[in-house]
Amino acid sequence: MSQPVPRVALVESNVPRRHRRVAPPPSMTTSMQSIRQELRREMRQRRRALSNRERQAAARAVASRLRSLMHLRHNLRVAIYLSAGAELDTAPLLALLRRHGCRIFVPRVRGERETLIFLPLQPPLQTSRFGIPEPRLEPHRRVDPRNLDLVLVPLLAFGPRGERLGSGLGFYDQTFAFLRQRRAWKKPRLVGLAYHWQGVQRLQSEQWDVPLSAVVTDREVVRFTG
Repeated sequence: MSQPVPRVALVESNVPRRHRRVAPPPSMTTSMQSIRQELRREMRQRRRALSNRERQAAARAVASRLRSLMHLRHNLRVAIYLSAGAELDTAPLLALLRRHGCRIFVPRVRGERETLIFLPLQPPLQTSRFGIPEPRLEPHRRVDPRNLDLVLVPLLAFGPRGERLGSGLGFYDQTFAFLRQRRAWKKPRLVGLAYHWQGVQRLQSEQWDVPLSAVVTDREVVRFTG
């Protein structure tokens, strides 16, 4: 089982004002942001401390466990992030998806709107202003997020009910906000990729947060109920 980080944390809330119905007192907002930022700092520091061997072993284990979560098949539409820095390496997953004939899409930040568009994975790739590899902008090749089958999502921490702590930019929450209006999980399934120690005992979610349907770690597959 995952060893939780000994800290109570709150999940990210960097979203447009139109999604905020009740504004917390300034002092509370500052406190919540401080807790989130501290957890992000701790998780990033712990990732950077991993050896190359540990990272490679975890990446292979996650790729192996993904097969037990979902049947990978020809033409399955899968979106996956291209790992950068100390993020969990997605190279073994990309190789797995290609072997099964999946259609692979990767995210690109959409201008100043702070949402993502998904384009087929093909060279040449560019480096975004956030230092993340992304495909060239070819609007006619993009896929509607509602037509994806599976989205493999990066994270810094996850909670016991599918809460996700990301980088704080809100890209995934805003892009997949339509999933919050559904009573049952349909397309796409949002699945987090993580090291096992990124699981925490508690993450307080906000009304604009989009929960994960599962998290795949190097030790287990954690499924959540909607």
